[in-house]
Amino acid sequence: SSDLAKVQADVGPPGTPTLHVTKGDKVTVSATGSAHYGYQGAKPCGPGHPATTPDGSEYLNGVYCGTVPAGGNAPMPTEPVGLLIGENDWNGGSSGWFVIAASRTWTVGHNGNLHLAYNDSIYSDNTGHYTATVTDNAN
Repeated sequence: SSDLAKVQADVGPPGTPTLHVTKGDKVTVSATGSAHYGYQGAKPCGPGHPATTPDGSEYLNGVYCGTVPAGGNAPMPTEPVGLLIGENDWNGGSSGWFVIAASRTWTVGHNGNLHLAYNDSIYSDNTGHYTATVTDNAN
């Protein structure tokens, strides 16, 4: 089955939405769209409000300008701002955050919930969302 998920850039972990996943299922997440994070003062992606894509690429005024580590208290501080990330949690445990980017397929290790989130350290100044297609190929 497939579900469409709206991953809001201004919502921090655990992110939205939550989808139930089953151990052993093969899950594919593919994401499109762009979002904006707060003001970036430093070049090459500033000054301004760069747009991000699910793979963490940044564009300023429509021109690719690189990636910037999210830093701070981001779920994945060494990974780029705007990267689409996921987490599988279950009763008493968690996979920890992992990179999904524009597309990823993996086999679920535990029955539980899949969370999708925008990687950043400050969410209140972000706008936009990614649209993620989540396909669960049940065994």
